[in-house]
Amino acid sequence: MTLRRRTSHTTNTNTKNPDKTTQGSGAMSSTTLNAIDPFHSLPSLESTSSLPTWFEPTTSQHRLQKQQQKPTGIFQLPFEILVGQILAILQLSDLARLALVSKTMQQFCQADYLWQRKFFHDFHHRPNRTLRQLGSWKRIYQAMDRVEVYTWGSNGDCRLGYGRTPKKVYESVPKRIRKLDGIGILELAPTGWGCHALDKNGNVWAWG
Repeated sequence: MTLRRRTSHTTNTNTKNPDKTTQGSGAMSSTTLNAIDPFHSLPSLESTSSLPTWFEPTTSQHRLQKQQQKPTGIFQLPFEILVGQILAILQLSDLARLALVSKTMQQFCQADYLWQRKFFHDFHHRPNRTLRQLGSWKRIYQAMDRVEVYTWGSNGDCRLGYGRTPKKVYESVPKRIRKLDGIGILELAPTGWGCHALDKNGNVWAWG
C-alpha cells in the first residue's frame, strides 16, 4: 500500500514562493479597499482652490455684514457723540438751520445737554451763582452770549470805557459800553484808573 504526501507537497509549494503569495494578497486587499471607499474617486481640493469653504462667508456676505454693523444714518450715532461732540461745536446760525430739517433734529437742538456742552466749549468758564438761577442751560448760554457791560463813576482819563465826555466828567447812572457788545465778556477787573475785561476767547481788553 503506497502513501502519497499530498499535504507536504502543498506546503512545499507555498513555501517555495512566499513573496509571490504576499504580493497577491496585498494587491487584492488594496483593490478591495479602493472599491468600497466612496471618497477614493473624488478629486482632492488644494489650499489654493477658489471654492469657498462652507464655514466661511463669501466676500459679498462679509461686506454685507460690515455694512449692517456700521451706522447708516446720523441719528444712529450715540446721543453723547451726536449732541455733545458734533452739534456742540457748530455755530449758532448752523444750529438754527439744522433745527428746521426735521422734528427729530429740532429736539436735538433744543436738548439741555447740548447747551451745557456748548456753554463749556464756547466760554471755557463755569457759570456763577447768578447765572445758575436762570434754570436751563439754554437760558444760561443766551445770557452769557448777550452780555452787556455797564460802567459808572468818574470818567477821568477815559476810565469808564466810552471815550471822553467833556460836558460831563462824572456818570452817576450806569452807561452801556456798546463797543463790547457781542464779544462775550466773562469777567471785569476794575483797577481804579481803568478796567480790564476777559472775553470768551481768552482775550483781555483794557481801557483807562
